[in-house]
Amino acid sequence: MRASSSRRIALAYLGAWSLLGLAYLSAFPAYPGATLGGHLADAATNVAPGALLGVAVIAAAHRIAWMRPSPGWFVAIQAGFALAYSAAWMVAMAAVVTARGLDVAGYSTLILGSGPNRWQAIQGIVVYLVIAGLAYAYRGDRHSREQASRADRAEMLRSRAELAALRAQLNPHFIFNTLHSVHALVRRDPDAAQTAVERLGDLLRYALAAKTGAHDDVRLSQEWAFVLTYLELESLRLGERLRVDAKIAPEAEAAVIPAFTLQPLVENAIKHAIAPSVAGGTVRIRAGVEGDRLRLSVEDDGSGGAVVDSTGVGLSLVRRRLAERYAGDARLDAQARAVGFAVRADLPLVRSDRP
Repeated sequence: MRASSSRRIALAYLGAWSLLGLAYLSAFPAYPGATLGGHLADAATNVAPGALLGVAVIAAAHRIAWMRPSPGWFVAIQAGFALAYSAAWMVAMAAVVTARGLDVAGYSTLILGSGPNRWQAIQGIVVYLVIAGLAYAYRGDRHSREQASRADRAEMLRSRAELAALRAQLNPHFIFNTLHSVHALVRRDPDAAQTAVERLGDLLRYALAAKTGAHDDVRLSQEWAFVLTYLELESLRLGERLRVDAKIAPEAEAAVIPAFTLQPLVENAIKHAIAPSVAGGTVRIRAGVEGDRLRLSVEDDGSGGAVVDSTGVGLSLVRRRLAERYAGDARLDAQARAVGFAVRADLPLVRSDRP
């Protein structure tokens, strides 16, 4: 990619100098006795030294940082370089004229920029400023693009790290509690224990698929199946203390959402509101479509323990992931109610035709 860009810049540089050469050739009709070959040689004598010296100007622009070491010094250095470039161009032209065996009597005054040759000195300074200016503009643009690319990579890595943190929340305590419940079922109800182990396998399979990047984005129906498995395993531990009231609109099932969007909201309600309560409570889960928006909500009627942790790791990570994933066009609001706690997500509706 960079080599291709360098070739385009080189071609543009040669093209610009070729246009200047054509400007010299345009004066050919004004010299009736001149030959086309001689006029081409004269144009090359005027243009080629400036073009070759311009390469050194570009190299200097890459070595001397913009406005460094200070603005005053930078301007002074560039002014000196501009005069040196103009003088070197004129000296190089004189050398080429000498090599061609032509009359160079007028070049002593030309180097001083006096008389009609002063235009050549001014032209050299102007051309230097144009080349240096474009070189610094290109350098600044490339630096900005590289910074933006690094920022994008950093955001992607941060988003991946946050997703990994969300997955990690699923692992230690939940799996320990589930295995403890399965152990209690082994003798009392072996079939139920086997089913629980299978459900745990389904749960971990989903988490592993997301970890490998295979399911960064999933259909809501897939996330909901994952949440149902999670709820089934939690019910082993909480029993009748956990009550679920869920309504997932059929038109919302094909919506695409980031993996681990709905499950942390449900986990937050169970962990902080239902599990600490002796009486337990109800988790109400809703998913619907309004226009071009997908609405998700998770509410509980627990003791309100979730209020304290409403800005905890789980909810805050989901909030940041949605903000980054949809460039600010998504919201996650958490609100304490008279009884219980409510979390609502509002994000753009993106549908998938995949099963």
